[in-house]
Amino acid sequence: MFGRGPRSVRPWYVLGLPDPATMRPLAPDVACFVTNRISAEGAAVGYMVRMPVEPGDRKGNSGWQFMAGDEDQAYIDDPDNSHIFSVNTIANHDPAVIPFLDRARGTAWGRKGNTFVEEPLPWSEDEGPA
Repeated sequence: MFGRGPRSVRPWYVLGLPDPATMRPLAPDVACFVTNRISAEGAAVGYMVRMPVEPGDRKGNSGWQFMAGDEDQAYIDDPDNSHIFSVNTIANHDPAVIPFLDRARGTAWGRKGNTFVEEPLPWSEDEGPA
């Protein structure tokens, strides 16, 4: 999954995402990680993970990470391939995520048609998230 290094914040329109002037308030305006497959290339969300978040970091961090689902680990590990956006931006880009945004931290979801189904976490219980 995403590392813990610095990331750039992109709170507004990028090639594959909605223009903020047209966005509706569909979801909380809190931070999430998004790969360039979604934000720059316009791919739909294919896989999403809600990471555990440190108690002191919960105010603006949703814990959500959104991916197209076809990114390999080398792509994910490159900090230039993901950025921070508002969850509301992603909800406007792909409204299919909205019913799942209240799911528990430490869960993963894969797209199946127009919905998502729970999937095993991308790490073992013993190792925890990267």
